Amino acid sequence: MRRADASLLPSLSFFLGVFSLLAQVVLVREFFVVFTGSELNLGLVLAAWLLWNGAGSLVGGRLLANLPAGVSRERLLLFLPTAAALAVPVTILLIRSLRVWAPVGTGELLAFRSTALLTFALLGGTGLLFGLWFTLAASLPSDSGSGPGRTYAWEAAGGLAAGAIFSFFLAERTEGLLFGCALSLLAAAVSLWMFPSAGVGTRRLLRACALAGAVGAGLLGMMGNDLLSPWIRQSQSWRWPGMTMIDSRDSRYGNLTLIGVGNQMTLYENGSPGFSFPDPLAASEAVHLPLLAAASQKSVLLIGGGLGGGLAEILRYPVERLDYLELDPGALDIVRSRLPAPLESSLRDPRLRILHEDGRSWLGRHQRLYDVIIVNLPPPASALVNRFYTREFFLLARENLERDGLLALSLPASPNYFGEALRLRNGSVFQTLLEVFPSVAAVPAGRNLLFATTAPRAPDL
Repeated sequence: MRRADASLLPSLSFFLGVFSLLAQVVLVREFFVVFTGSELNLGLVLAAWLLWNGAGSLVGGRLLANLPAGVSRERLLLFLPTAAALAVPVTILLIRSLRVWAPVGTGELLAFRSTALLTFALLGGTGLLFGLWFTLAASLPSDSGSGPGRTYAWEAAGGLAAGAIFSFFLAERTEGLLFGCALSLLAAAVSLWMFPSAGVGTRRLLRACALAGAVGAGLLGMMGNDLLSPWIRQSQSWRWPGMTMIDSRDSRYGNLTLIGVGNQMTLYENGSPGFSFPDPLAASEAVHLPLLAAASQKSVLLIGGGLGGGLAEILRYPVERLDYLELDPGALDIVRSRLPAPLESSLRDPRLRILHEDGRSWLGRHQRLYDVIIVNLPPPASALVNRFYTREFFLLARENLERDGLLALSLPASPNYFGEALRLRNGSVFQTLLEVFPSVAAVPAGRNLLFATTAPRAPDL
């Protein structure tokens, strides 16, 4: 291997870390939508990625042992970034169309076995190529200044840089498929720029093509959403066969998709239903009973679920201050222009303050006292939401309640039969509330409503 070529290996290893980390993040977000993601899905994606990377390393070792004469491993290595990155948009299209080509119904929650099999199958090509890339880079002679240890160090540095770039600059500015295509162009540009060529003219041509590819990747990232909007929208709609997709966009916290059914719209967050509007029955159930049971309604904190009508219902009371915590500002952006007039006008009420904060973190940092705290969140089916049904959260809520203040939350229920899982979960939350509050009451409704108060007696229901 020539020294000129050897000097390129740290850069290749660094870009391996960059492309690998960015590919993982984009693919995880895509899997979250199609599998109504939880931490379990994240674990499956990472496990599949590691497995296929290992398989790619094994294939790479055998390939090196039987490399045909005249084939340079350095030149083969320089083709891999393009091949690996091209696999990313292909995989994204397969994931998005999964409910079209696989026997999976719209809205269907898959069993663990089916989810695991599909995850491992869909990540096969991409994971193999990235594993092969790493093995070839690590196998280069140590006197070139590389080797396994140096390769791993440069790859880790690239992954660290990519994580920071995505978190601070790209998370809410990219669409998954568009980002995958731009990543492929950038990888091709890197390959062409670093390709070892003996001829000066050939090298200049390759570097001119590399610059064109890099510019193309930049333009695709900045203007591709407008230029390719019909094709991107079509691929997004594959996630929801048989349903009307009104809008879909990615935010810092994941994917937001607005689905229309008749006169009602539902916002899905990472594939899980967040709230529907207009939905006066759900809004009334979540708001009116807690406020009527409270000793006072002057100051209210609502955590989640307010855009479906909850805010408008609360403001019908003699409220002096209403704080609404909605973690993702993208949720308000995607629905605001589509809200019915009464709901949209409630957002301009001077008594209302909308805060884009995590509810648990905000309560821990701000010691403000409320007469009523209403937790109007989805069921505790993920670690993100589970945090609002724990003893630690209930203690935070109690510290932020006025004397005789009330905490209200709800859990899924069944009007006819409580299965063991439902009974254990709801009973666990009820008993945890009893550890923190002197008085707890349960109200059977469409959902089980739980009221906990700092008063010595339960609210009069």
